[in-house]
This record gives sequence, C-alpha cells and structure tokens, in this order.
Amino acid sequence: MLSWSIGLRSDGLWSYHYEFKVYRAAVSHFILQTSSNLRASEIIDPSGSFKSLEIGTYSPGRNGQSNPYLPAEIYGIKFDDAYGTSLTIDFCSLRPPIWGSFFAEAGPVGGEWNTAWNLGLTDSMATDKVPTALWIPVPDTHPTCPAVPEPAGMVGFGMLVLAVWTFRRRT
Repeated sequence: MLSWSIGLRSDGLWSYHYEFKVYRAAVSHFILQTSSNLRASEIIDPSGSFKSLEIGTYSPGRNGQSNPYLPAEIYGIKFDDAYGTSLTIDFCSLRPPIWGSFFAEAGPVGGEWNTAWNLGLTDSMATDKVPTALWIPVPDTHPTCPAVPEPAGMVGFGMLVLAVWTFRRRT
C-alpha cells in the first residue's frame, strides 16, 4: 500500500511524505521519478526508514539484480537500504509536485521477487486517464521561484512612479 502527503510550508519549501507498506518481505528500496536536472542538494533534510539515497538512471537489466522486473527506465531518487515492512520517506524541496512514477522492490517470498510500480510507468497512452490511478506526485522539473520580497516590490513601484512623474514634468 502506498500513501503520500505533500504540502507547501510557510518558508516556501514543499514537504513530501511517502509511506509504502508491504506485508511479507522487508522493503529493499524505492525509486521516485524526478527530472534529470535534479541535484542532490535540492533534496532537503531527507529522513525515514532507509539508510542512503542516490540519484540516477535505473534501467531494466542494467543495474544487476537490484531492480528485478523493472518494466521501464526511470530516472530518480533511489531511497536504498530500507528496513522493515513499512518504508517512510520524508524530505523538502523547492520543486512543486507533478504526476510521476515510482518503482519499489522488496525481498523474495517463496523464491519470487516482490516488486511494485505505478501503471503510468508502462502505459504510453496514459495521458487521457485519471492521474491518481496511474501516477504519484513527485518533485517537478523546475523549482518554485521564491516570492519577490515586499521591499523590492515597493522599490520597483517607486521607480515607476518616479518615471511617470519625470515624464509628465517634461511635457
């Protein structure tokens, strides 16, 4: 089961919280899709039930046995060395949420690997379907631009008034 909670904090950062629960084998890792221009420094205060994270491209068959049954290439944050049957992930970012994909892997049960991913990861015709049935919210390609501070806005307004006043005096 996968759940999430995402909100905009008063300091302008987006707060991301994900929880992924399985009932048998412990979760190994969780890959959250991002754009290829994401830098590690843009993932602020990561915490949860994982030991490390890395950002990169993950492809079927390319990463050894760490991503069995990965159906398609995905670029993103790999929250690795998770422990327990309930994985929690928390972090902040300036990037607002958009719809994206995930891939998760838990250990084998009865000789079979346990993996999960969203339908949008493999459905190339998914654009006309209900987003929440196909994707999860992930950090966007572009960071949110910080709001213009009030004093800077007032300086711009003051310059405009001065320009209009000067123009009117000349005519």
